Amino acid sequence: MTTTNDVWLLYFDGVANQKRFGIGILLISPEGSHIPLAFKLNFEVTNNQSEYEACIVGMEAALEIGAKRLEVIGDSNLVVSQANGDWKVKEDKLKPYHKDLDDLIHRFQVVTFTHVPRLNNRFADALATLASMVEIPNGVKLRPIMIEQRDKPVYEYNMAIDELDDGLPWYHDIWNFIEKDEYPTGSDKKDQIALRKLASHYIICGDRLYRRSHLGMHKLCVNGKKATRIMEEVHNGVCGPHMNGTILAKKILRQGYYWFTMETECIEYGIDVIGKITPAASNGNKFILVAIDYFTKWVETASYTTLTVVQVAHFIKQNIVYWYGVPHAFVSDNGVRFKGRAAEVLEDFGIQVHKLTVYRPQTNGAVEAANKIIKSILETTMQSAKNWHEQLPLAL
Repeated sequence: MTTTNDVWLLYFDGVANQKRFGIGILLISPEGSHIPLAFKLNFEVTNNQSEYEACIVGMEAALEIGAKRLEVIGDSNLVVSQANGDWKVKEDKLKPYHKDLDDLIHRFQVVTFTHVPRLNNRFADALATLASMVEIPNGVKLRPIMIEQRDKPVYEYNMAIDELDDGLPWYHDIWNFIEKDEYPTGSDKKDQIALRKLASHYIICGDRLYRRSHLGMHKLCVNGKKATRIMEEVHNGVCGPHMNGTILAKKILRQGYYWFTMETECIEYGIDVIGKITPAASNGNKFILVAIDYFTKWVETASYTTLTVVQVAHFIKQNIVYWYGVPHAFVSDNGVRFKGRAAEVLEDFGIQVHKLTVYRPQTNGAVEAANKIIKSILETTMQSAKNWHEQLPLAL
């Protein structure tokens, strides 16, 4: 499931069986970010009504995100054919739905409807089935399930965690086993079996450890400090559009380096506030929210009259998650308050927050440098003191 140009994809499905009703929606941005939505319906509907519910709710969500061009995809031949005008709406129960759908269509620049077999709509179908089956107390909002992909066994992830606990490189136990055939002190038989399996993927050449590669070019294993320096050097040589953490990690792999938490550490944002700005812009805006990808230095901004946690939440979703994917963490001082709705969004997407003073002080330098550049560009380009909000997109 991929998108082209600036077209969003909307997969929808509805479930109505045995007095259980639910709808599932999958939105895919032009950049490939997947946004799943699921709703349990606490009222009775027919199967066709549930399909209409899913389609309409999905289109409303797409509008809220800011989509202008949309391809709607579903396995309901009835909904798709009626939306395209190929079939007439005969059931009285479906006529209000069709009217709402028709009204929504006119709010997009372009909307197309495509019918696919159920086999090609499994994600939305799974969401709808899950929503219909779970028992949720009234008034309770169930957080969405985060589905992560893992490319290596759990014991490799645990090795990376151990580095933080004892201060040794994450590969310390691997090195000792290969070189000296020694197991960690206190390890049990299960741990030893796991270490033997893990060590089979590594070799020592000279005084360095390498991870074996099936392509023949082994990857040099590096520890936390050197990994940070490598990320900085690699992204400094990158030109062109902003890349997500996965692409940056693959670029590092091509350079011949490896460590366990590579991709996670490539997806981190610093965030800060400029303001209160005097005089205010002509539209009343007085604050600028600034976020910077720590490694690629890509900057996102938005201006506001007042800066609330709701607006911070909207900024995180609209300007970062929906365009570039879910970051691993935000690093910030106390300038940005991650409370209320903002905290809910972070929890929904599994995003961590690190306080600047104790976590990574150099991140603040990157954000502050971006702030100074933005201020300087605005001062030199704005025609009057009150049109700075119009020049803000041009300053990036």
